[in-house]
Amino acid sequence: MLTLFLLSGLAQAEAWIEHFSYSEFPSSRSVLGIDGWEGGYSGDDWYCDDWFVSSTSDDSGGEWGMGGPADNWLTNTEINADDMSVYGWMITEDDDTMGMVLHHTDPANFYALITVGIHGSGGGSNPFGIDGGFVGLIQVQDGEVTVLDRSNRPIEDDVFYEAYVVFNDGFLEAYLIEKSGHWGDPDWYFSATVDAPLPGGTAGFYAYDAGWDGDHTATYFGDLVVELMDEDEDGIADDHDNCEWAYNAGQADTDGDGIGDMCDDTPGTDTDADADADADADADADADAD
Repeated sequence: MLTLFLLSGLAQAEAWIEHFSYSEFPSSRSVLGIDGWEGGYSGDDWYCDDWFVSSTSDDSGGEWGMGGPADNWLTNTEINADDMSVYGWMITEDDDTMGMVLHHTDPANFYALITVGIHGSGGGSNPFGIDGGFVGLIQVQDGEVTVLDRSNRPIEDDVFYEAYVVFNDGFLEAYLIEKSGHWGDPDWYFSATVDAPLPGGTAGFYAYDAGWDGDHTATYFGDLVVELMDEDEDGIADDHDNCEWAYNAGQADTDGDGIGDMCDDTPGTDTDADADADADADADADADAD
Protein backbone atom coordinates (compact mmCIF):
# COMPACT_ATOMS: atom_id res chain seq x y z
CA MET A 1 0.00 0.00 0.00
CA LEU A 2 2.69 2.48 0.99
CA THR A 3 4.68 1.81 -2.19
CA LEU A 4 1.64 2.73 -4.27
CA PHE A 5 1.37 6.06 -2.48
CA LEU A 6 5.03 6.80 -3.06
CA LEU A 7 4.77 6.04 -6.77
CA SER A 8 1.54 7.96 -7.24
CA GLY A 9 2.41 11.25 -5.65
CA LEU A 10 5.35 11.57 -3.28
CA ALA A 11 8.25 11.63 -5.70
CA GLN A 12 11.16 10.11 -3.85
CA ALA A 13 14.70 9.70 -5.14
CA GLU A 14 15.47 7.19 -2.41
CA ALA A 15 14.44 3.57 -2.10
CA TRP A 16 12.68 2.12 0.92
CA ILE A 17 13.05 -1.21 2.72
CA GLU A 18 10.13 -2.60 4.68
CA HIS A 19 10.90 -2.84 8.39
CA PHE A 20 7.49 -3.50 9.92
CA SER A 21 3.93 -3.98 8.65
CA TYR A 22 0.79 -4.74 10.64
CA SER A 23 -2.68 -4.56 9.10
CA GLU A 24 -4.56 -7.58 10.51
CA PHE A 25 -5.23 -7.34 14.23
CA PRO A 26 -6.53 -10.11 16.51
CA SER A 27 -10.31 -10.37 16.86
CA SER A 28 -12.29 -8.76 19.68
CA ARG A 29 -9.69 -8.36 22.41
CA SER A 30 -6.98 -6.11 23.82
CA VAL A 31 -3.90 -5.95 21.61
CA LEU A 32 -1.55 -5.31 24.51
CA GLY A 33 1.08 -7.99 24.92
CA ILE A 34 0.37 -9.50 21.49
CA ASP A 35 2.97 -9.41 18.68
CA GLY A 36 5.06 -6.79 20.47
CA TRP A 37 2.32 -4.21 21.11
CA GLU A 38 2.62 -2.24 24.33
CA GLY A 39 0.86 0.80 25.77
CA GLY A 40 1.91 3.64 28.01
CA TYR A 41 -1.28 4.11 30.05
CA SER A 42 -2.55 1.25 32.21
CA GLY A 43 -6.09 2.64 32.01
CA ASP A 44 -6.37 1.92 28.27
CA ASP A 45 -6.72 -1.63 26.96
CA TRP A 46 -6.43 -0.67 23.27
CA TYR A 47 -9.20 -2.90 21.90
CA CYS A 48 -8.67 -4.41 18.46
CA ASP A 49 -10.85 -6.30 16.01
CA ASP A 50 -9.42 -7.55 12.71
CA TRP A 51 -8.82 -4.33 10.75
CA PHE A 52 -8.48 -1.71 13.50
CA VAL A 53 -7.24 -0.90 16.97
CA SER A 54 -9.07 1.60 19.17
CA SER A 55 -8.36 3.54 22.34
CA THR A 56 -10.68 2.56 25.19
CA SER A 57 -9.92 5.49 27.47
CA ASP A 58 -11.52 8.93 27.44
CA ASP A 59 -9.30 10.12 30.27
CA SER A 60 -7.19 13.27 30.51
CA GLY A 61 -4.45 14.59 32.76
CA GLY A 62 -1.10 13.31 33.95
CA GLU A 63 2.50 14.21 33.15
CA TRP A 64 4.96 12.63 30.73
CA GLY A 65 6.44 9.42 32.02
CA MET A 66 4.02 9.00 34.92
CA GLY A 67 1.96 6.28 33.23
CA GLY A 68 -1.19 8.40 33.07
CA PRO A 69 -3.42 9.52 30.17
CA ALA A 70 -0.69 11.77 28.75
CA ASP A 71 1.32 8.59 28.07
CA ASN A 72 -1.47 6.90 26.10
CA TRP A 73 0.64 5.72 23.17
CA LEU A 74 0.53 2.32 21.50
CA THR A 75 3.87 1.25 20.03
CA ASN A 76 5.49 -1.98 18.92
CA THR A 77 8.74 -3.40 20.28
CA GLU A 78 9.64 -4.87 16.87
CA ILE A 79 10.15 -1.35 15.51
CA ASN A 80 13.55 0.24 16.04
CA ALA A 81 14.60 2.75 13.41
CA ASP A 82 16.15 6.16 12.83
CA ASP A 83 15.84 7.20 9.16
CA MET A 84 12.32 5.94 8.63
CA SER A 85 8.93 6.49 7.08
CA VAL A 86 5.77 5.73 9.06
CA TYR A 87 2.35 5.22 7.51
CA GLY A 88 -1.03 4.59 9.11
CA TRP A 89 -4.63 5.67 9.04
CA MET A 90 -6.82 7.16 11.76
CA ILE A 91 -10.38 8.35 12.28
CA THR A 92 -12.07 9.94 15.29
CA GLU A 93 -15.62 10.54 16.43
CA ASP A 94 -14.27 12.59 19.32
CA ASP A 95 -13.04 16.20 19.47
CA ASP A 96 -9.77 15.81 21.32
CA THR A 97 -6.33 14.44 20.33
CA MET A 98 -5.07 11.62 18.10
CA GLY A 99 -1.84 11.09 16.21
CA MET A 100 1.12 8.98 15.22
CA VAL A 101 4.44 8.83 17.07
CA LEU A 102 7.95 7.96 15.92
CA HIS A 103 11.46 7.96 17.42
CA HIS A 104 9.71 7.00 20.63
CA THR A 105 12.41 5.97 23.10
CA ASP A 106 10.49 6.70 26.30
CA PRO A 107 7.32 8.61 27.29
CA ALA A 108 9.14 11.95 27.40
CA ASN A 109 11.01 11.72 24.06
CA PHE A 110 9.39 11.36 20.64
CA TYR A 111 8.16 13.07 17.49
CA ALA A 112 4.47 13.07 16.57
CA LEU A 113 2.03 14.14 13.91
CA ILE A 114 -1.06 15.07 15.90
CA THR A 115 -4.53 16.49 15.45
CA VAL A 116 -6.26 18.49 18.19
CA GLY A 117 -9.96 19.27 18.05
CA ILE A 118 -12.35 19.03 15.12
CA HIS A 119 -14.02 21.57 12.85
CA GLY A 120 -16.35 23.72 14.93
CA SER A 121 -15.08 22.55 18.32
CA GLY A 122 -12.74 25.48 18.97
CA GLY A 123 -9.98 23.09 20.00
CA GLY A 124 -9.70 19.99 22.13
CA SER A 125 -8.22 18.45 25.22
CA ASN A 126 -4.49 17.76 24.81
CA PRO A 127 -1.33 17.44 26.93
CA PHE A 128 0.80 19.61 24.64
CA GLY A 129 -0.43 23.04 25.76
CA ILE A 130 -2.02 23.74 22.37
CA ASP A 131 -4.96 26.15 22.11
CA GLY A 132 -7.57 25.97 19.36
CA GLY A 133 -7.81 23.59 16.44
CA PHE A 134 -4.47 22.13 15.37
CA VAL A 135 -2.82 19.73 12.98
CA GLY A 136 0.96 19.61 13.03
CA LEU A 137 4.36 18.19 13.89
CA ILE A 138 5.62 18.27 17.47
CA GLN A 139 8.72 17.21 19.32
CA VAL A 140 8.73 16.11 22.94
CA GLN A 141 12.26 16.09 24.35
CA ASP A 142 12.82 15.41 28.03
CA GLY A 143 9.18 16.34 28.54
CA GLU A 144 9.47 19.74 26.83
CA VAL A 145 7.09 20.26 23.90
CA THR A 146 8.19 22.07 20.74
CA VAL A 147 5.78 22.74 17.89
CA LEU A 148 7.85 22.17 14.74
CA ASP A 149 5.21 23.07 12.14
CA ARG A 150 1.45 23.59 12.34
CA SER A 151 -1.85 24.50 10.79
CA ASN A 152 -4.77 26.04 12.68
CA ARG A 153 -7.22 24.26 10.38
CA PRO A 154 -8.55 21.24 12.28
CA ILE A 155 -9.77 17.95 10.90
CA GLU A 156 -13.37 16.82 10.53
CA ASP A 157 -14.82 14.18 12.81
CA ASP A 158 -15.82 10.78 11.44
CA VAL A 159 -13.55 11.20 8.40
CA PHE A 160 -10.91 8.66 7.38
CA TYR A 161 -7.38 10.17 7.32
CA GLU A 162 -4.15 8.67 6.04
CA ALA A 163 -0.94 9.88 7.65
CA TYR A 164 2.63 9.59 6.43
CA VAL A 165 5.67 10.85 8.35
CA VAL A 166 9.29 10.74 7.15
CA PHE A 167 12.49 11.34 9.13
CA ASN A 168 15.87 11.50 7.41
CA ASP A 169 19.09 12.93 8.84
CA GLY A 170 17.32 15.51 10.98
CA PHE A 171 14.66 16.49 8.42
CA LEU A 172 11.00 15.73 9.15
CA GLU A 173 8.13 15.72 6.68
CA ALA A 174 4.50 14.84 7.31
CA TYR A 175 1.46 14.44 5.12
CA LEU A 176 -2.16 14.07 6.20
CA ILE A 177 -4.93 13.50 3.67
CA GLU A 178 -8.59 12.62 3.63
CA LYS A 179 -9.33 9.28 2.04
CA SER A 180 -10.92 11.06 -0.92
CA GLY A 181 -7.66 12.91 -1.61
CA HIS A 182 -4.47 11.69 -3.24
CA TRP A 183 -0.84 11.74 -2.21
CA GLY A 184 0.20 14.23 -4.87
CA ASP A 185 -1.84 16.92 -3.17
CA PRO A 186 -2.10 16.29 0.60
CA ASP A 187 -4.61 18.27 2.63
CA TRP A 188 -1.86 19.10 5.12
CA TYR A 189 1.89 19.14 4.59
CA PHE A 190 4.47 19.91 7.27
CA SER A 191 8.25 20.00 7.41
CA ALA A 192 10.98 20.89 9.88
CA THR A 193 14.73 20.62 10.30
CA VAL A 194 15.82 19.49 13.76
CA ASP A 195 19.26 20.70 14.83
CA ALA A 196 19.73 18.11 17.57
CA PRO A 197 17.65 15.11 16.47
CA LEU A 198 16.23 12.59 18.87
CA PRO A 199 17.72 9.11 18.63
CA GLY A 200 15.86 6.49 16.66
CA GLY A 201 13.22 4.40 18.38
CA THR A 202 9.87 2.77 17.95
CA ALA A 203 6.65 4.08 16.35
CA GLY A 204 2.90 3.76 16.69
CA PHE A 205 -0.35 5.53 17.56
CA TYR A 206 -1.41 8.09 20.14
CA ALA A 207 -4.79 9.01 21.65
CA TYR A 208 -5.62 11.42 24.44
CA ASP A 209 -9.10 11.90 25.89
CA ALA A 210 -10.37 10.41 22.64
CA GLY A 211 -11.31 6.79 23.35
CA TRP A 212 -14.56 4.91 23.76
CA ASP A 213 -16.27 5.45 27.12
CA GLY A 214 -19.81 4.40 26.26
CA ASP A 215 -20.77 7.78 24.77
CA HIS A 216 -20.61 6.57 21.16
CA THR A 217 -17.39 8.44 20.40
CA ALA A 218 -14.25 6.51 19.61
CA THR A 219 -10.91 6.84 17.80
CA TYR A 220 -9.61 4.14 15.46
CA PHE A 221 -6.21 3.40 13.92
CA GLY A 222 -4.82 0.82 11.51
CA ASP A 223 -2.33 -0.35 8.87
CA LEU A 224 0.92 0.62 10.57
CA VAL A 225 3.79 0.38 8.09
CA VAL A 226 7.39 1.38 8.84
CA GLU A 227 10.03 1.48 6.13
CA LEU A 228 13.74 2.24 6.36
CA MET A 229 15.39 4.73 4.04
CA ASP A 230 17.96 3.42 1.57
CA GLU A 231 19.34 6.65 0.17
CA ASP A 232 21.86 5.09 -2.22
CA GLU A 233 19.48 2.27 -3.28
CA ASP A 234 22.00 -0.50 -2.60
CA GLY A 235 19.61 -2.67 -0.61
CA ILE A 236 21.18 -1.72 2.75
CA ALA A 237 19.09 0.57 4.98
CA ASP A 238 20.80 3.83 5.91
CA ASP A 239 20.61 2.87 9.58
CA HIS A 240 22.93 -0.06 8.86
CA ASP A 241 24.84 1.15 5.77
CA ASN A 242 28.54 1.86 6.29
CA CYS A 243 28.38 4.28 3.35
CA GLU A 244 24.82 5.52 3.00
CA TRP A 245 25.42 8.01 0.16
CA ALA A 246 27.24 5.73 -2.29
CA TYR A 247 26.11 2.41 -3.73
CA ASN A 248 28.03 -0.37 -1.95
CA ALA A 249 25.86 -3.44 -1.67
CA GLY A 250 28.91 -5.50 -0.64
CA GLN A 251 29.65 -3.17 2.31
CA ALA A 252 33.41 -3.52 1.73
CA ASP A 253 35.40 -2.07 4.61
CA THR A 254 39.05 -3.00 4.04
CA ASP A 255 40.47 -1.40 7.16
CA GLY A 256 37.55 -2.36 9.40
CA ASP A 257 36.99 1.15 10.70
CA GLY A 258 33.22 1.09 10.17
CA ILE A 259 33.40 3.40 7.13
CA GLY A 260 32.77 1.65 3.83
CA ASP A 261 35.56 1.85 1.25
CA MET A 262 33.31 3.90 -1.04
CA CYS A 263 33.15 6.66 1.60
CA ASP A 264 36.57 6.21 3.18
CA ASP A 265 39.34 8.66 2.19
CA THR A 266 41.89 6.07 3.33
CA PRO A 267 40.17 2.71 2.68
CA GLY A 268 43.30 0.67 3.29
CA THR A 269 44.29 2.38 6.52
CA ASP A 270 42.62 2.12 9.88
CA THR A 271 43.45 5.57 11.20
CA ASP A 272 42.18 4.70 14.69
CA ALA A 273 44.40 1.63 14.82
CA ASP A 274 47.39 3.69 13.67
CA ALA A 275 46.73 6.24 16.36
CA ASP A 276 46.52 3.52 19.00
CA ALA A 277 49.78 1.97 17.78
CA ASP A 278 51.55 5.34 17.91
CA ALA A 279 50.29 5.92 21.43
CA ASP A 280 51.51 2.49 22.55
CA ALA A 281 54.93 3.10 20.99
CA ASP A 282 55.26 6.47 22.76
CA ALA A 283 54.30 4.91 26.06
CA ASP A 284 56.88 2.13 25.65
CA ALA A 285 59.57 4.69 24.78
CA ASP A 286 58.73 6.75 27.88
CA ALA A 287 58.89 3.64 30.05
CA ASP A 288 62.31 2.68 28.66
CA ALA A 289 63.63 6.18 29.23
CA ASP A 290 62.53 6.02 32.85
